[in-house]
Amino acid sequence: YKANATQLRKEGYHFQGYIAPAPNILSKSLTYLGTDDQLEAIIDRCQIQLVVLAIESNKEADTENYLKRLSDLDVEIKMVPSAISILSGAVRTENVFSPFLNDIH
Repeated sequence: YKANATQLRKEGYHFQGYIAPAPNILSKSLTYLGTDDQLEAIIDRCQIQLVVLAIESNKEADTENYLKRLSDLDVEIKMVPSAISILSGAVRTENVFSPFLNDIH
């Protein structure tokens, strides 16, 4: 989170918080905004402009669900690629040791 926060800050963004089934260790650094069933309401209430998806690579159905829901909203979407995607060449990067986010269009 912190490395991506630095990258996003350079682009003029900051993290407002996170959503999850319940508060977790991220609460030490970020505000817990609610659950995924409240996604659209949270985006509207908090005036979110950019959503960063950080989902485990074995949760493809969840990723598809989020992308479908977010595509109906007026937000930018970025995803944290999995290590497997990077190592397999599905995602290209100049430096695998620096954090990066992929734009989703």
